[in-house]
Amino acid sequence: MTITDIINISLSSITVFTAILSICISIFTLRQNNKMIEENTRPNIQIYSTQLDSMCYVIIKNFGASSAIIDDISCDYEFSRDETGDREGKIFDLTKGAIVAPNQSLRCPLMGWNLKKTTFKFDIKYHSSTHMYSECFVIDILANSPFANINSSKSDEITILHHIYTTMLEGVKQRL
Repeated sequence: MTITDIINISLSSITVFTAILSICISIFTLRQNNKMIEENTRPNIQIYSTQLDSMCYVIIKNFGASSAIIDDISCDYEFSRDETGDREGKIFDLTKGAIVAPNQSLRCPLMGWNLKKTTFKFDIKYHSSTHMYSECFVIDILANSPFANINSSKSDEITILHHIYTTMLEGVKQRL
């Protein structure tokens, strides 16, 4: 074996190693790009509360860039008819199978002044056309309420303030 043969074999080995390394880097980069694209285009369901027209609302909103299909929403509390106005029990069961488009929200009204509990834990499972997602939220339903302590006392002052609040907000419309 001559020096020329050794140099040719060495250069060929370096070329093969470089080609294999380039392929590995390309595969790694493609996987990272795929993850970034998924993160940017996935649905992103959030659950939060807000006040509007003297009502508390639990809002289920898709802040993502693609539609989501809700598989299950569970809450650690079963609401009474006094707290919801018309339904009782597992009121979020109605959302199963709902399609939530980007920036679309679903609202669930609650009678904030009748709530026996103010902190709730929500578990939601949803999917897009390609992936399944699961989230957990703990929210204080009255955290942004002007009557955060309304369920602790039903005094005349609170009742009067509630009526004033209701009257003032009757004409106000808020985009959720």
